[in-house]
Formats: sequence, structure tokens, C-alpha cells
Amino acid sequence: MRLPARLTLALLAAVFALCVYRAATQAIIIDEAFTYIYFVAPPLSEVMTTYNTNDHIPTSLLAKITTSLFGVSELTLRMPSLLCCLIYLVAVRAIALAVFSGEWAVMVFALLSLNPIVLDLMVAARGYGPALAFLMAALWFLLRTEWARGGITLGLATASNLAFLCPVGSLGAMAALLDSTRKNFGRFIDLVCVPVAVIPFILYIVPLSRANPEQFTFGAPTMAGALKSYIELTFLGKWPPFLGLVIPGFQILTVLILAASVVAWIYIFRSGNRTLLDRLILLIGGALVLSVLMTWIAHVVAGAGYPLSRTGFYYPVTITLSGMALIYRFVPWRVVRWIALALAGLCVIHFVRELRVGYFQEWRYDSGSKRIANFILQKGGRGKIKLITSPVLQFSLVFYRRLNHADWEILGDEGARGDYYVFLVPEVRPELKVVYRDAVSGTVVMQ
Repeated sequence: MRLPARLTLALLAAVFALCVYRAATQAIIIDEAFTYIYFVAPPLSEVMTTYNTNDHIPTSLLAKITTSLFGVSELTLRMPSLLCCLIYLVAVRAIALAVFSGEWAVMVFALLSLNPIVLDLMVAARGYGPALAFLMAALWFLLRTEWARGGITLGLATASNLAFLCPVGSLGAMAALLDSTRKNFGRFIDLVCVPVAVIPFILYIVPLSRANPEQFTFGAPTMAGALKSYIELTFLGKWPPFLGLVIPGFQILTVLILAASVVAWIYIFRSGNRTLLDRLILLIGGALVLSVLMTWIAHVVAGAGYPLSRTGFYYPVTITLSGMALIYRFVPWRVVRWIALALAGLCVIHFVRELRVGYFQEWRYDSGSKRIANFILQKGGRGKIKLITSPVLQFSLVFYRRLNHADWEILGDEGARGDYYVFLVPEVRPELKVVYRDAVSGTVVMQ
């Protein structure tokens, strides 16, 4: 086994072990608790006849199986995400080793596997990580012109999270442009397009018929704002001294990658023989540009918001992969190539420095829910206790009430009266006494 293969395999094992540890130890957060309460714990007939955008149906169904087989816990609820985390790491490693060589393969895999927003969503019991995992698996299969497997994984990506409709459709469109002809177009439809349409249709047709259209309005008002959210979650807001240059610098870099992807796509498409690297640029670069174009059209025509934070977290991955492929393919000067590797290395170093095992960045306010539940258990027991909480903390505490078989009444109304009050710091009531303060989230318990 070559050195890059050994290094990437070691990194894969380390990252997956980290994700398993986090899944077993980190507290349940609001979105996971909401999913469990409304889409995992209830009977299957009820789950499949209601819909909420928080319900990522394949993940919820798999979590229903794992919690039924192994009992309810943080780890069992997150097992489906962990399985897809492994799929993602294997697919990304396969792409990196097949397309890049030497230090480039190692660097690409490190960038795509250590990004904090990716690590968070590969652990959380949500459909975002599974959707990205199947999207990368589809990219690997379509690189090798394996249409049937590519179609199935594209369908699973959409079903895992409907927010991935644009990147899935864009990647499928690129594969059709590259590989389908008049003679085999019908076969392409059967092997790729049919699974992409049928798999989500089967899972969502009944639930979506009960959906409220207002549930789909979440998004950023501008593309720059959406891009800023990805950058902030990627770098966790902990910047080096040149803070003011980071966000505009990466925004400019993204625009350059999009423009270069268009030029490279036209150049490679019109040329003759294509390497696997050329094919990667055509597939992922073209899908990136088309996905951005589709979201812009949806914004202009229908007023839809741009994918914000986790709903568009496939962009940091596709932008990174496209940018590294473009430099590797078209930049001949060793100085520029080494500068690019050095900058990528700085990003990887930053990712490693900021590795965390105690909370999800986007839900840090909810990271103390398990510790707070244990504190209340010690002080008040499992009997009848009335807890008054901030609304965003209510669902995670309900999860731990069920997990501990407690008889607590939990109300998300800061103005009500109760035995214990669990508040975010800005909502602290001055007439109450703080009896516990969580060191990570800052959340307080008062009496």
C-alpha cells in the first residue's frame, strides 16, 4: 500500500473513531430531540402520515430501528448518521486517491474530512450528513460511469434531505451531458433518473401531502450571506489576527472557483481524451455552477431563500473539491502549487486545532442538556417537578425526561412559575438564584 493510501486510511480511522466518541458522549440537541419525540418514538403509521421539515424520513426510520433494537440513547439515535459518516469517508478517500497523487491526495482528503461543519453533521441525528454521504458516493460511481449505483445513491441523497435537490439534480445533469447519447439515453433515464425520482417519491408522497408550505421558507436573503454562514461554521469564528480578511477573502476565492469551473468545463468538454481528473472537474465543477444557478433562479422567480448554514453545507465540500482539482489540473508552476498546498495545510491545521468533542457549533447553547438533566435528577429526583425552560431548551430536556423515566412537567414559557428554571443567560430572571451554570453552553439552572 502506498504512503498516501496508508495516511488517508489512518486519518479515516481516526476521524470515524472521533465521530463515534462524539455520538456516544455529546448531549442531544433540540433538532435531534424534536426528531425523536415526533418522528422516531411514535408508531410508524403516525410518522408516515405527518410531515415537518425537521423530519428527514430515512434517518428517522433507521433511528426507529436502532433505538428499538438497542434501546434509546444518544448513540443509538445517531447510529444511522454514523453509518453514513463511514460511507462519506470511504467515498471521499476513494475519489482523492483515484484522482490525485501524493501529498495532494492526502490534503484533499484531510480538507474534506476535517471540516468542522462536516464533522458536526456527520454525527448529529439529522439527514444532512447522510445526504452528503450519498452525494459523494454518487460522485464516485458516476466518475466510473456506474449508472445504476449512481442513480440509487443520488435518489438516497435527495430522500435523506430534500435540501439536496439542487446538487443532486445538477450532478445528474452533468452525468447526462457527459455520458448519454441518443442510443443510450433511455438506459440513462432508467438507471439514473428513475431511482432519483422514485426513491424520494415513495418515502415522501404521503407526508408531503400534509405539509405546510410555510415550512419551506428558511434561507438567506442574499448569496453573500449564505456563503458567509458556511465560512463561519467552517472556521468556528475563531480567527487569526487578520480577521477582517477571512470572510471577504474566501468569498472572492469562491467566485474565482466558480468562474474558473465554467471556463475549465467548456475547455475540457470540447477537448478530446479525458482523464479521471478531467471527468471530476466536469462533474463536480459543472454541478457546483449549475446548483448555484438553480438557487439563484429559484430566488429570483419564486423568492426562495438561498441555502443557509446546514441546509447548504454541501457547498464547502464541492467548492473545496472543485478548487483543488482545478489547481491540480491547470496550474503548472510549482511555486503556485506549493503555495496552494501551504494554504490548504493551514486550513487543516486550523481544523485540527479547533477539534471539539463536547458540542455542535451551531447548537452550542443546547450542549449542556444532559448535564442539566443529571443535576435536576440529583436535586429533585424523578418525581413530580415543574421545570420552566427557554423554548429552545425544552425538547432536549423532554428527551432526557423520557430517557430517565422521570415525571417532570416541562414548560417552554419563561414567565411561568415552577420548581426549577432552565434559562439561556440573556433570559435570566434577577429575582431567582443561580444554582447551576453549565461550563460549555452557559445555560443556568435557577430556583
